[in-house]
Amino acid sequence: MRRLAHPLTLVLALVLLVACNSPSLKTDSTASSSGLTPTSPAIRLRPPDFTLKGKSSTAAAIQGAYYWQLANGLAVDVKSGGFSISGVTPMDVTRGEQLNITAANGPYPDKLDVKIYKQDGNLTDATTATGTLKAFHVNTDPVSSKSFTNTPYQLTADVPPGDYFIWLGGTWSNSFKRPASSATVTGTPTPIRPLTDEVAFWIHVQ
Repeated sequence: MRRLAHPLTLVLALVLLVACNSPSLKTDSTASSSGLTPTSPAIRLRPPDFTLKGKSSTAAAIQGAYYWQLANGLAVDVKSGGFSISGVTPMDVTRGEQLNITAANGPYPDKLDVKIYKQDGNLTDATTATGTLKAFHVNTDPVSSKSFTNTPYQLTADVPPGDYFIWLGGTWSNSFKRPASSATVTGTPTPIRPLTDEVAFWIHVQ
């Protein structure tokens, strides 16, 4: 059974779209330069899409905070206080089952940190402009953690039966190169940040 994660984050405290020596921005997620026409394909300005795959079930990631920048300098910085689980159903897995993390629509990260948290203590009520939401917010220590620098990203659900959240933190090198002629008011260019992404999965271990 395929279980799709809700695409919204818990708290979108700040969405900062900047063009560092780059074309002007058109929308939240796309941008164009004077050379692009209305028929040009949209520019993807976000991290790859992560998926958790088990023996008989699959789940899309719940998106959290991320910073993403294109080679031309256009960047987006999304702040989030957690992961909304509104409309999300836990993915059923069996204790000891092997789980695989895959990415699509973009490169795999240079490093991927994975942490598993119990639902108890990390499922909270969050108040937003549209009402109260249930959300995953890290409040406890993880029950396990692991880091990857190469694929495949494989986990074993070796935890007691119950509900858990799997947190992922990816880091990529930034391909943006600041022109030598660029300057700022202070004369000190803003450091080029690595690309980062935080996502989560909700699982029920049987």
